[in-house]
Amino acid sequence: MSETLHVSKSGGAGGPSGANPGRLGVEGCPTTENTSGAGGAVLPKGYYVNAAGLHYVDNSNPDKDPVTYRLGPFIEVAGRTRDMESKEWGLLLRWRDPDMVLHEWAMANSLLSDQRGGWVRELAAGGWVPEPGLKQRQLLAAFFAKVAPARRVRCVPNVGHHDGCFVLPDEVIGQGPEPVALQACMAGNPYKQTGTLEQWQSTVGQWAQGNSRLVFALALSFSGPLLSMVGMSPGGANFHGTSSTGKTTCLLAAQSVWGSPRDINTWNATRNGVEGALELHNDSFYSLDELNEATGKTVYDVVYMLGNGRGRSRANQDGSARPVRRWCCSIMSTGEQTVDAKLAADGLQGKAGHGVRLIEIPADAGAGLGAWEELHGHESPRAFSEAVDRASHEAHGTPGRAFVRGLIAKRGELALSQDLQAYCTAWTPPGASGQVGRVVRRFALFALAGELARALGVVPWQEGEAVRAVKQCLDDWLQARGGVGNHEATQAAEMLRAFVARFGQSRFQSLDGQSGERIPDRAGFRRVVGDRTQYVFLPQQLGAVLAGLHLPAAVKALDSAGYIRRNEKHATQKISLPEYGRARCYVVELPEVEGGEAC
Repeated sequence: MSETLHVSKSGGAGGPSGANPGRLGVEGCPTTENTSGAGGAVLPKGYYVNAAGLHYVDNSNPDKDPVTYRLGPFIEVAGRTRDMESKEWGLLLRWRDPDMVLHEWAMANSLLSDQRGGWVRELAAGGWVPEPGLKQRQLLAAFFAKVAPARRVRCVPNVGHHDGCFVLPDEVIGQGPEPVALQACMAGNPYKQTGTLEQWQSTVGQWAQGNSRLVFALALSFSGPLLSMVGMSPGGANFHGTSSTGKTTCLLAAQSVWGSPRDINTWNATRNGVEGALELHNDSFYSLDELNEATGKTVYDVVYMLGNGRGRSRANQDGSARPVRRWCCSIMSTGEQTVDAKLAADGLQGKAGHGVRLIEIPADAGAGLGAWEELHGHESPRAFSEAVDRASHEAHGTPGRAFVRGLIAKRGELALSQDLQAYCTAWTPPGASGQVGRVVRRFALFALAGELARALGVVPWQEGEAVRAVKQCLDDWLQARGGVGNHEATQAAEMLRAFVARFGQSRFQSLDGQSGERIPDRAGFRRVVGDRTQYVFLPQQLGAVLAGLHLPAAVKALDSAGYIRRNEKHATQKISLPEYGRARCYVVELPEVEGGEAC
């Protein structure tokens, strides 16, 4: 097996962990002149490195003495990078900043053509400050363009599972067939570590026991690396409830599994901003706090984008297609409202897919203590929340890495798909719709992740703790949902009944012989058959009433619920309509409810 590189982007928090400081000498650079380059790279003609840094000797004029230019501090070209398709070629650079912290950055060759000098800013942000001057900048660009490192390194565009390894910005866990480096731009490292695993276990991990919402949040956070291993798409949960219930504290604790709670993300972001960040949370965990800070349109778009696992297709300036961003992570959101309520408040209609991608979990656990059921000796729910918050800031980032190490070490012994299916079989209610089945599978994944974290010694829980907590949240979700049927059926019926109740007389033209009736903004037609009123829609009219729903699926759901009066073969009937003649229409008759009223 080849050496696995522990990489950190320039400006990140990566330290010397996993790297060999001796490669750069005792003081971080060689003590003698070197024209072959640290790491075995062949330097271009005229360039050399020594304790003072990287230099170029210009002896192009035979009539003058050679001129030596210092280009910057010592830097090592540790390898030449390329992706799995032998594209995106670049260089793996390694240097120490003034505090002697080791940095590594996989710089794409394409950046050298950036007239704005973004690659120079990246180096400077990591403490490698180039010499000023246009001449020095040109010589430095030429150095990177011509240097010839002997070693090949496989670059990847996002964190997560790659060829038997798990790549993080500052560490590669596991070992693949060749060195691996993360070649991505990011504003900082979201996987910071502080404190020890034992410190986190004795506080956040220990205090989660007996608290269904807190165990659920931690199990959700651990589930990210399992998604691709069991063939599931990204998804997660939205903790909703009034302020001061403890929902944000649960989110901070979940964030502490992978990094600092200070790096928590908020809904107050653009779709493009969220998309750009998701690649750095691939196969791990992504947080979104305060749903009410986003617009309804942003929420609508982002929820679907999160679940689809891919960004928009974009073009370069020359018209060629850019690589599409991809991710697969577990997501936790918080808000005082549900997603549907937020959309409705902004005049938008939610879709059933929103509730499948981001499962609504009431933050209140029902024990009179907000999100908590067990305070572990703390005097009040507020004191407990503050203790969890404080502990999450004091120790974080180590549990996620420990979980991945255990996952990779035990990979050949695990039967994840079989275990997941066992939970699904046990938890899926009789007669459950496909949507409920998908949500149950998501809950089952969280339970599996929590129990696996216990088995790997990452959390100090008793066996079955995660199963009990996740199952309780599933039961609460099913109760809040009001049934196990297809949500589209309920949604279509509610939308249709509400529309008829509001506009049944004003926007439907009678077919019962009332000539000359003028109906502004006509939505359909009505007729009386026996003692019941039927509403007749052209397909485009019914589609407008059920805007936001997939019309064939909605019609099928309404038909199954008894709303559609069909002929023997079709859900539609041919009816003579004013101005249209004989046309194929949907005929709707609202079922009677208690009291004999249809709506």
